[in-house]
Amino acid sequence: MKTGKNNAELDGIINVTQQQLTLINNEKSVYLTHQSSLQQLLNKQKLALNSALSTIIQQQNE
Repeated sequence: MKTGKNNAELDGIINVTQQQLTLINNEKSVYLTHQSSLQQLLNKQKLALNSALSTIIQQQNE
């Protein structure tokens, strides 16, 4: 009987652990999506700043 209780307890722990792992994986997916979006924004900002700086430098050299 004790073995059955231990197995049921372990099954509960395994179930909770699997639920937590699913939650962690979902949050990881959201995080990676946001990280990718931020990287794209960063790249666009760099291009815009480089373009603005080039324009300023060209205007000063004219």
